[in-house]
Amino acid sequence: MSHPSPAVFSWREQSKTLTLEDSPVLTYHISVPTLTGGGYGVRRVHQYYEHMERTWLARWQKQTYLLACLNQSHQQQTSHPFQPWTADLTGEGQLLTEHLFSVSFTCRECHGDGRPHLTRTCDLWDLHLGAPVPLRQLMRGRLWRKKLLAQARCSIEDANKQGDLFLNDDWRRHLRHRIPHLSPEGLTLYYPQCTISPAAEGIPAIRLGFVPPLGKLDFSPE
Repeated sequence: MSHPSPAVFSWREQSKTLTLEDSPVLTYHISVPTLTGGGYGVRRVHQYYEHMERTWLARWQKQTYLLACLNQSHQQQTSHPFQPWTADLTGEGQLLTEHLFSVSFTCRECHGDGRPHLTRTCDLWDLHLGAPVPLRQLMRGRLWRKKLLAQARCSIEDANKQGDLFLNDDWRRHLRHRIPHLSPEGLTLYYPQCTISPAAEGIPAIRLGFVPPLGKLDFSPE
């Protein structure tokens, strides 16, 4: 029986400026992964990102554009300058093996006030099934997870001492609110904006460097 060809990865990007009466109102940019080759699982993952792209574009072209137009009208009525809105969804940090596909996305929206609203999502896929894989399945047992959380705490404290990261007073309460991402460089923990640090710090990235074994994977329940 012939085996499917290996999956091939690339980025698909598009940008556009939406206007109202020839004046720019909203500029958006999006980059999503495309996967070709492989079998049924790879096609499912590819279709998921096609749907994700349509969902984001529909949101920006309708709801966000309408809100930007209303904001432009309000600014004009109150004799204030209008700053066009921006929206960007950027994918990065991909890892592609025979079994796994991992990628992360940063969404950055600025609604004319100069203060970016940031969100981060990270996906990990089983390419044979075309299904998401919880990262805990690569780190069997509570001991590993406990060890990584302790390592993250030490890395955050070190970054704070060196002046690279300002922390909120209650940052320890949010240590478990991490967003794990697996890349070729190892494991990175992202923390949502305003959880462990002030909004100006964006989305802190704590790089642990730990690389789970990616050869023979066992996705059975613990």
